[in-house]
Amino acid sequence: MNILRKFHNIVLAQSAAIIFFLASSPLYAQGDDVDPFIEMNRNIYSFNQDFDDILFKPVTQAYNAVMPDLAKIGVGNFFRNLDDINVVVNDLLQLKMGNAAHDSGRFVLNSTVGIVGLVDVATRFGLYKNNEDFGQTLGYWGVPSGPYLMLPIIGTST
Repeated sequence: MNILRKFHNIVLAQSAAIIFFLASSPLYAQGDDVDPFIEMNRNIYSFNQDFDDILFKPVTQAYNAVMPDLAKIGVGNFFRNLDDINVVVNDLLQLKMGNAAHDSGRFVLNSTVGIVGLVDVATRFGLYKNNEDFGQTLGYWGVPSGPYLMLPIIGTST
């Protein structure tokens, strides 16, 4: 129950921090040498370490012990294919229409010919994976990075 109590406290603290960010300024940027949420970040980091040791580490060790290498490659391809949806959305938000078409084609090809993305056939056809995310989209529109923030389970963010 200790880990649940930690998680509850972290979620409350993180919610307060997010509300503070939204209330203060959407374009808030902080210098590299200042961490206004150092205590909360340390607590969340500690929680993440415990969570990793208790849940993620045993699960990944079991997965690596049981799954054949070919199946691991297929699972990785499947999740990279799903990520292409995120890439296309961020291409569109950044007004990169050519990349959006390229990445959409990649997704469709892998989802059909590549058997729901288990096989990355698009790369073999010269449609290489682009990497776009919402942080890049915010940067495209001129939103500066905010202060360092450790998120439960997800990890770091600015």
